Formats: sequence, structure tokens, C-alpha cells
Amino acid sequence: MLLPLANPDSGAIPAAGPACRKPAYPFSVLEPRNVASKSLILAAFAALASAPSAVEAYTLDFSPSSYSVDEAGGAVEVTVNLALGRSDYGSCFVSGVVSASGGTATAGSDFSISGGDFSLDAVQNGSATVVVNINDDSEVESTETINLTLQYQPDCDGSINVGSGATISIADNDVAPTPTPDPTPTPDPTPTPDPTPTPDPTPNPTPNLTNDPGFSPNQQAIYDGLTSACENASGALAARCETITNNDLNQVIPDEVAAQGAAAIDFGFKQFSIIHGRIVNLRNSGSQGSTLLGYSTININGETLPVGKALLAALSPARGGAAGDDPAEDPFRDSPLGFFIKGQFNVGQRNASYKEQGYKVDRKAVTLGVDYRFTDEFVWGASFGYGGANTDYQRNNGKMANDAYEFSSYGSYFLPADFYVDWIMSYALHAFEMDRRLNLSDIDTVARSSVNGDQYGISLGLGKDVAIDSFVLNPYLRWEYINTQVDAYREAGGGGLGLTYDRQAMESVTSTIGAQASKSVSTPWGVLTPGARFEWVHQYMNDSRAIRARFSQAAAGTGSFSVATENPDRDYFNLGGSLAMTLPEGRAGFLRYEYRAGQAYISDHTVELGARIPF
Repeated sequence: MLLPLANPDSGAIPAAGPACRKPAYPFSVLEPRNVASKSLILAAFAALASAPSAVEAYTLDFSPSSYSVDEAGGAVEVTVNLALGRSDYGSCFVSGVVSASGGTATAGSDFSISGGDFSLDAVQNGSATVVVNINDDSEVESTETINLTLQYQPDCDGSINVGSGATISIADNDVAPTPTPDPTPTPDPTPTPDPTPTPDPTPNPTPNLTNDPGFSPNQQAIYDGLTSACENASGALAARCETITNNDLNQVIPDEVAAQGAAAIDFGFKQFSIIHGRIVNLRNSGSQGSTLLGYSTININGETLPVGKALLAALSPARGGAAGDDPAEDPFRDSPLGFFIKGQFNVGQRNASYKEQGYKVDRKAVTLGVDYRFTDEFVWGASFGYGGANTDYQRNNGKMANDAYEFSSYGSYFLPADFYVDWIMSYALHAFEMDRRLNLSDIDTVARSSVNGDQYGISLGLGKDVAIDSFVLNPYLRWEYINTQVDAYREAGGGGLGLTYDRQAMESVTSTIGAQASKSVSTPWGVLTPGARFEWVHQYMNDSRAIRARFSQAAAGTGSFSVATENPDRDYFNLGGSLAMTLPEGRAGFLRYEYRAGQAYISDHTVELGARIPF
């Protein structure tokens, strides 16, 4: 082999030509400065002479080399693979047979090999499949194995490596029969002991009362309380425990008691309404120059009958003068000290609901007050009110009477541009008397009770009077808070089912957005003022509460329960109309009607009459 020699200085190789040409730069390979180049050339010759030519290497084996099958699996496909071990070109052809050699499985009874012959070409077809059939016998055996080997005849360019073989594991699917145990020897008969006397069963204290998944929460509470109270009960309670049934539970539930809180809170709001009416009268007379100070009967549900300047304008033709005439000759003139009296009648109804008793109620109230105008902007007063309510429960289930006595302090401050702010602070005492009927399957009786309570409240109002000729429009906003407490008490009677009640506490917070409009009409004998009012009331509290009680005759620590009241209607509306009459010499009267709308179970109607006769 001839190698071109490179220029030792530049490294360039002289170009080969058709004839041997003299190099461009003569040198001798034997010269000392070319010894290094000579060594490299000799090393290259030696490497080429010693390098062997490429030899092909092939691998013949099973892929994979391990198989697992259930005895009922039927067959296993075993793959024989011939692979070239490197990327050089070559050829290899192998033919052979797969055979079983060793293992715990028995050929013929446990397995057989179908088509064990194979032919492989490393270039065209490098793998073959052999099927090993698995026989499902009935013998109970441990896991058996088949060891497979390769017998082959190669025709290859290079060497061939053979794998170690393959193993098939056969899991048995037969279950060994349960061996029949040896018969247990019959022992000598044991003497039969004398039978232990069976104790008498503990009597069920409520034999006719059973728990029912269909109970309402209040029925379930009474059931739990009764079953607890009837343990070790005595006297009249024990007699009721023996006869009471599931059908009697609704009669025992004290859902009538919820009306106590409703009556007290309603009384507080109605008193606020009456006092607000008086404040409106004072505001109208002070801010408009009207002479109606003290005429508290001219209002709409204690809210407003804005007469003021419109009333004076309407009266001027009848009086033959103007609003600016001499006040000393004004027949409507009043002093800064004012007195008022108002009466109110109200009827309402609550329909029975899931948690409360239905009832009808009528209320009567009278309020007396005195106030003084300290300046043209500030008025302060005090009042006393009495209210009485009679409640009759539906289905003749009893009745309740409520007497309430309220003391109030109120005032109003007139702001610029006909704005105003009003306030009321009140404290009330309540007395309740209740007859709660218990009409059971074996007895019809009454549980009676008397209890006292108290109440305090705060009302704040902001509004504006807008007079347009003989029309007056009064938009306003109020915030009112009432807190009511009813003392703990105990019922008398009840045929053993009388109850003892814990102290009750109720809170109510409402906002009211309202407006009313009125128009004054002059007549030869006085002024008529029709009016209309609309209010939207939102309740923020007064949520469902738990009335906690226990059966009075139950043993200590037993018979306690609590029943829940309904949630309130969060929003409702007051709609009203009124007609007021103002006469000379300080005489006046009015009639007002109001209806409450938007409450699911409650309907309420209020009629108010008032009169003022000067002294």
C-alpha cells in the first residue's frame, strides 16, 4: 500500500499525477528532521496490518424466557428469536426444533408441543412461534414446570450464541376435597341442671307509643321527652304514659307558647307606630307654622298626616284670611305644651304551620301622652300606653290573654331643608295567662299558666316633608329594635302532662322604607285630608327559637325537650289609607285603616279612630 507523504511544514499532500513527478520541495525520509514523520508512517502500516476483518455475531434464544399459565389456559405461544448482535452486514440461516427437557410437568399427560420445528433467517424472518398445549387434568398438584431447549443447525457467516432456554410454569386449578373428619365421640350425657327461673319482663312504660321515622322534629322531641319522663313515673304522669298514643303527640306539643313572643313584639311595634304619629303632628305644626300642635289624632297609624302649610292654605278661604293673620285670633292656635290620646283596634289571624299553632287574635290599645316644644327645632315628650290582646287557638285548643303596659320617651329634631330625625325609647311590662287544652285519647283537660315578661325598644327615624300646593309627600326611613324576655314558669293541671318552661328571649331588628302622600281639601265647615301610605319592612332577626321545657312530674334529670318555632317572614308590606277632619276651635277627628301583606301565615288588619276636643 502506498501512502502519500505530506509536507512536514505545511501539511499539504502533493497531488497525484499520471506520472511520477518530482516533489515541489525535495526531502529525504532519512534526514534527521523527518524522523518523526517516518515513525508515524510505520505505525500506520503496523495498525493496518494487525487489524482483523469484521466477524458477524448472532444470538438464538427464547423471547421471553419465562411464561406462566393456568392449567385451564389451553395453550402457550413460545417465541424463538434470531438476532444479529452488531450492525455489520452478513447472513445467517438457522433451522431447528423446540423440545422439552426436564421440569416437573409430564409430557403427554400435562402438555404437548405442536409444530416444534422452526426455520429462521436473520435478514428476512428473525422469529418463529411454537405452541405448547396445556392439558387440564383433575389431579390436585402443586405448580408444575416445563423446561424448553433449542436443537438447531446453523448456516451463518459468523458465530452464534444460544440462550439458556425457557421455562413455563403451570398453576393447578383443582381443589382438594375436604377430608371427612373423624366422628366425635359421644360424651356421657351431662345431667340437666334445674332451669333458672325466667324473670318477669320489664314492663314498657309507654306500651302504646312507638317511634316513627315519619315524626316531625317537634313530634320527635316530645316522643323523646315522654319516653324519658315515663321511666319510673308515678301518679297522674304514669297513668298518661300507659295510655298515650302516637296520635296524641300533637296535642302535647306546646306550640301555643310561640304566640307569647309574637304578641309582645307586635305590641311594641304598634306602640312605635302610635308615637311616630304624634311626632309627625308636632313636626307638621312646628315646621309649617300650622296651629295643629297637640292634635295627635290626625295621623295614619301613628305615622303622619302632613297638614301643615297645605292645611292652612286650604282653610284660608273658609276662615276669610291668610296663613299670616294674627295668631291670637287663630281658632286652631295651641300652646307649646301638648296632650294627646289615641285608640287602636286590630284583628289578625295566623294559620297553623309545621311548627306553630294557628290562632285568631284581637287587640285593643289606648295611649296618652304629653310633650313640650322647647324650641322651634326640638320637641320632647313622654307617653303611657296600655294594650290588651285575646288569642283563641284553632280547633278549640285553648286561649291566651295578654296585658301590656308601656312607658315611652320620644323626641324630634327639625333639620334644615325640611329634613328631620325622630327617636323613641320604650320599656314595657307584659302579663300572659294561657289555657292550653290537652284533648287526648283517654282524657280532655287543660294546663293553665300565668307568667310575666318585660320589653325594651329603640326606634330611630329620618325623613323629609315635601309640600306641593295642597299635596304633601313624606318619604322616610326607620330602624327599630325590640328585646323581649318572658320569665320561666310552670303550668298547673294538665292531667300529669303539665310542663315547666325555661326563660324565653326574643330579639327583633327591622328597617322600614316608606312614603305617604296626602291632600287637604277645604270646606265651609273645616278641612278634609285623605291620605295613603306604603311601607316595606325587612326583618333581620327574630329567628326560629327553641322553647325548652320538661314534664313537671318527671323525675329529676328526665323529661326534658325543646321544640322549635317557625322562621319569620323576612319581608312584608304595610298598606294604608286614612281620612282626617279638622274643625275650628281645635276640634279634630280621623279614621285610618291598614293592611299587612306578604306574610306566609299571618293576616293583619288595623283600624284607628281618634278625636281631639279642646278644654
